Amino acid sequence: MTGGSFSPDGTRLLTTGDDGTARVWDAATGQARLTLTGHTGWVSGGSFSPDGTHLLTTSGDGTARIWDAATGQTRLTLTGHTNWVTGGGFSPDGTRLLTTSGDATARIWDAATGQVRLTLTGHTGWVTGGAFSPDGTHLLTTSYDGTARIWDAATGQTRLTLTGHTNTVTGGAFSPDGTRILTTSYDGTARVWDAATGEQTGWQLQHLPDGEVSVWSVPDHQLLGATPGAWRWLGYVVQVDGVPVVLPAETAGPLPPLAPAWRRS
Repeated sequence: MTGGSFSPDGTRLLTTGDDGTARVWDAATGQARLTLTGHTGWVSGGSFSPDGTHLLTTSGDGTARIWDAATGQTRLTLTGHTNWVTGGGFSPDGTRLLTTSGDATARIWDAATGQVRLTLTGHTGWVTGGAFSPDGTHLLTTSYDGTARIWDAATGQTRLTLTGHTNTVTGGAFSPDGTRILTTSYDGTARVWDAATGEQTGWQLQHLPDGEVSVWSVPDHQLLGATPGAWRWLGYVVQVDGVPVVLPAETAGPLPPLAPAWRRS
């Protein structure tokens, strides 16, 4: 399976698969209610409309579809992307749709007519995902180009470009109050940003080998916490002939406890 989500009232589940189908399930019994067929490629993701009456699916066949959530019938097929449609979602009021694609664009669609309202250009790699802000006024997109962008949902203009990740940004989300943004990346980190300024804020999560994790403050980069085995990957930074060198913890001795915070050079 490639993804899944609950209906707004929690009574149904939507799952998407690489077999080209999506399914609606009874959340209480696990019984399949509907099987949605029509895509000719893997189904990359899907979601319910805010009122639960419709479904959106996105696909490797380059299209997105809107379905009747009660009957499983296709209502609209959204065409125009020139590569896989990697993800999408409804606006908070259900009147618009966002789709993201391997063609390096995102698009906003009218949910009632299937007409394109805006095409968002600026990323230089696949757009891996996106989301509306809680109030529907802004959009977040994430990309293979290592950046995330915040867009004006009315004009399609870029408001902020979030830079700092060193590999593909795989996904992101707004906080419930819309003031912060979370991004995740193949660089092994997750980052929190101020949605108004685009500055990193609060903390940064770093994934380490063997499933270990450390958490650093931003912007002063103090170690706030770590899983028990993380210490062997963090090490000390020391000067060797005037050159900073990271010594593994096992050669530098045990690292200090989490309090007070340890600061990396």
